[in-house]
Amino acid sequence: MSRLKAELARKKFPKLKANIGEVLSAADPESFCQLVWAVWGLQQSEPVRRAAEIISYPVEAMTNAIDSRWAIQPWEIETLMNLHFEAGRDLRRRLDSHDQFGLIGELCNRLRKLEDVESATYLDETSVLMELHRIAHRQFSWQRGFVNRADFYRYFYLYGIGNCAAFFDDYYGLSVEQFTKAGFALLALFSQRPLATKPLDFSAIGLNKATAERAASLMTISHAETGDAFQALLKNLDAEMQPIAYRPSLLRRKPIIAYGRHGTNLRAPLPPLIMLRVSGGMYYDLQPGGGAIRDEVARQFENYVRRFIATVMPRFNVEGEYRYNRPGLGTPVDSPDAIVLDRGRVAAVIECKATKLTFSAQYAGDPAVAASDKYDELAKGVFQLWRFFSHCRRGLTRHQIDDATHALLLTVDSWLSMSRNLQVHVLDRAKVKAKNEPGIELQDQKPIIFASIQYFERVLLQADEDLFLGTLAIARTEKFTGWLLPDIKKELRDDVEEKPYPFDPGEIIPWWDELNVESRRAQKGV
Repeated sequence: MSRLKAELARKKFPKLKANIGEVLSAADPESFCQLVWAVWGLQQSEPVRRAAEIISYPVEAMTNAIDSRWAIQPWEIETLMNLHFEAGRDLRRRLDSHDQFGLIGELCNRLRKLEDVESATYLDETSVLMELHRIAHRQFSWQRGFVNRADFYRYFYLYGIGNCAAFFDDYYGLSVEQFTKAGFALLALFSQRPLATKPLDFSAIGLNKATAERAASLMTISHAETGDAFQALLKNLDAEMQPIAYRPSLLRRKPIIAYGRHGTNLRAPLPPLIMLRVSGGMYYDLQPGGGAIRDEVARQFENYVRRFIATVMPRFNVEGEYRYNRPGLGTPVDSPDAIVLDRGRVAAVIECKATKLTFSAQYAGDPAVAASDKYDELAKGVFQLWRFFSHCRRGLTRHQIDDATHALLLTVDSWLSMSRNLQVHVLDRAKVKAKNEPGIELQDQKPIIFASIQYFERVLLQADEDLFLGTLAIARTEKFTGWLLPDIKKELRDDVEEKPYPFDPGEIIPWWDELNVESRRAQKGV
């Protein structure tokens, strides 16, 4: 991008942002939220009937085709809602098109132009690849979807049982079971209707009014507070100067907005974010628990990974972490978290990191600097793998490895999606740590395969043991650095029938089977 074009873009940007802000501030807040919900509902794979009844729209707009000229992407709707919070209400202006799809279409076109102009102020030849990293974080989670069995089971396993559940109950006066049950009820409600009114009555699913209100309050914010809350979020995350496309979203913390004089009208402009709030979002509820709770989450993640591999790949024997001595080298150390044996030989060694993907790690212009301490945690995981390989080579462990043994770093979140540069950065940091550890040689520094647990699971469900190991074999080559693991698997085969997710949420979530029974009864008219 030339300096002249960047300068012209900097001059245009404030006017474009002011123009979109003027329209948003003229909108009646509650009516605008209903319109946003209706546009979301209209463009589902099965359009929501109520959404089609309350707005006017061209027939072509009833589509979920991502490449349609009528498509309004959910991440764009999310950005518009946050700009709406920021703009506030200007009572001198008034819009009369709150029931028109065209209003959102026009705003979305303005938003796209705004984002394009703003990107011209900071993009250059050296930053384009990093931009792919930020685009991936903005879009991929929406494309994958938040409402799925695997994510919910996994997050409940990490954050909703044992010591984590006990802390949640003591701190919030509400059990995780009650919180998630209410969340599912609210998700079901807002997936079909734009409005819920307080007091909430969930007695049919065993939640009294006080419990339902308490659960809802953890994911609800009054519209009157949204402007200040959004500004506080920007400040707390040091995101005030972030590009519009990559700013934090208040709806991730509070997906439900309360309207009306007494806050009795509840609306969720993007219902799937309720699911995110009562699954992955529980991580933030546990933060007051400090290091002890974070350690518990880490242990749960390690257990989950070992269980998943052993269940889906029965030919493998999966061993856990163990402590071993280093004669003459100081204190004992722990092995990596999962050691996968195939017919007696070590096929893969896995280090698990439950470190939460921070906002700066996703969207900062230079995430490696902005989230330096978090990326150092990943580098530590790489170092731990290399140290273990060194110790195996020197006979200090109970395992032997060979040239074909794979090394994986698994994360709860997608830390390194679509970013070759960040992977190289983590490896460089690990090499610095390795230099300070006696005995680690170049031969011990095996190629590292980085993967989030979501993509790791997908590969295991779409492969047998041989295809899985074959995928890892090519994933460790230079050509595939920065690729997503499922895409690497497709280079070998893409015709394997996917296995079902192996775990039943009813095993750990008492209300899961109960609500399924109620759902089946409702479908039969019982």
